[in-house]
Amino acid sequence: MKSCFLLFCSCILFSMAASGQAIGSYVNAQPQMFVMPDHPQHASQTELAPEQDLRERSVITFGQGERPLWECMPEPAFVPIADLARTLRSQHVRAKKVVTFRND
Repeated sequence: MKSCFLLFCSCILFSMAASGQAIGSYVNAQPQMFVMPDHPQHASQTELAPEQDLRERSVITFGQGERPLWECMPEPAFVPIADLARTLRSQHVRAKKVVTFRND
């Protein structure tokens, strides 16, 4: 594992050295001043654009059909949480238990 890591590190080191030699012949050693690009119209105030319809030429459509289930189903009966807990506890007591066998 160490040899693979060392091989990887040496490949990176040699590739950086080779790229430094290649770039060094093209880059001028004279300092370059950084000039920010100027956009004079970026902060100027203009009128709002005219409104555009996102639907373009589409028309309003609607359909008729079956009613959604939430409209026609009756609301469930209210059951207190204590009654639910009692029911679950009684079902848990009546449930079949798993029999385990140990081979010592």
